[in-house]
Amino acid sequence: MRAGWHAAGGGRFVEPFQFLDYIGVAVFAATGALVASRKQLDLLGFVWFAAFTGIGGGTLRDLVLGQTP
Repeated sequence: MRAGWHAAGGGRFVEPFQFLDYIGVAVFAATGALVASRKQLDLLGFVWFAAFTGIGGGTLRDLVLGQTP
């Protein structure tokens, strides 16, 4: 049996490092949301900054590790 965790609702198998990857993307998105908050942007700016930094941070991590996104 493979080592890992099961997700709470669907019972889908989640690798421990994949779980950490999800946490990392969430942290990048939260960082973008904090920047939007400091600049007092509207909801669209908030969503844009959160999405852009979340996707960009995840892609940057993949490039540094040499993985295909």
